[in-house]
This record gives sequence, structure tokens and C-alpha cells, in this order.
Amino acid sequence: MSVQIYLLLLVLLCIIVVSVSSVTTIKITKKDYYDKVKLDIELEQMIESERKIDLFLHENDIRPGVSIKRIAEILNVKEGGVDQEILSQACLKENCFTGEKVVVFKEELSEQDKNFVFAHEIAHILNGDSIPVTRPVGRNKSQTEQLADYTAAALLMPIDHVFDFLQKNHYMEASAKKRMAFVRQLCKDYMVNEMIVLRRIKEIYAIKQVR
Repeated sequence: MSVQIYLLLLVLLCIIVVSVSSVTTIKITKKDYYDKVKLDIELEQMIESERKIDLFLHENDIRPGVSIKRIAEILNVKEGGVDQEILSQACLKENCFTGEKVVVFKEELSEQDKNFVFAHEIAHILNGDSIPVTRPVGRNKSQTEQLADYTAAALLMPIDHVFDFLQKNHYMEASAKKRMAFVRQLCKDYMVNEMIVLRRIKEIYAIKQVR
């Protein structure tokens, strides 16, 4: 076999390997995306969570979209800084003497992630979950954790506010490029990451279809 043929075969082999690897990576990325934005809880649970939030806001005479820190203040919850020993993203603890609740965070969380996990821990209180509680890292979370994730997103991104934005901008009819621009705008407005926004959009449309 001549050197030229050998090199040609080697190049072709490299191209095949790269192509197969790229296709596999794309498939894994798509699966990862759909796993993250899929609806983790039942529609009835979403509607009930929205009802609980509405009741809480009404009882405390506050409007949807109020700062999560204001909600924390009402519930006697404070941020407690970073705990290097926790393995979860955050942990909510309660002082049995004062009743004060404190959220401590894992190191190196982005501001977006910190904002969401703080809302997640507050959601545990609204959902009546026992303390201490955490927001675990990774997938395959319990129903309790999935419901707290939903409630956190609902607190940060009020259903009617987001739906009005989507309708005003004709989100469902927009191109993929424009949709992502709207998603990034919502990320900025509510200080959450893209996956949280994409999942919240899916949840909102699911609820609005039955209302």
C-alpha cells in the first residue's frame, strides 16, 4: 500500500470517527435537554401549587412578582452564607429556639442558581415540608423536591406575567432564534437560567390550556 493511499484511508477513518462522535454528542445533548425541561409533576399538582401561592399572596397583601427576599422576610427566612461541607446546592435549617430559618449555600453557585435555590428552599416552607430540607444536585429527585422546584419557579416567574409576555411577543409563532431571544430576556428579568425558563414556559402553556 502506497503512502498516499494509507494517508487517505487514515483521513477517511478520522472523518468517520469524528462524524459518529458528533452525532452521538448531539443525541446525548438533546436527551439532556428534554430531561431537564420535561414536566416532572402532574398538571393537578401544578394547579394546586399556583392556588397555594395565590392564597399566600392574598393573605399577606402582596402582589405576584414581589421580590423573593420579601417573601423570605414574611416567612422569617434569611440567607446564611456558604457552607463548604454541604453536598447539596443549599440547605434550609431552623433555629428551634427563635424559629428563624436560615438557608446556607454550596460554594461557587452562580447568582442565577443562588436565586433559584433560595426560592426552592422557601417553596419547601410554603409546601409544608419538614425542615431541614435541601435542594439535591442532579436528577431523579423525589416528588417533594420536584414540587419545590415547581413552586420556586412559580414564585419567581408569576404565571400571568410570563404568559402575557409570551402572548404579546407571539412566542409560539416565533422563529427558533426569536424564541431564544425571548428566553434570554426572561432569564434577565427573573434572574434564572435558561432551563428554568424553558421548563416554566412549558408548564404555563400546559396550565393555560385547561383554564
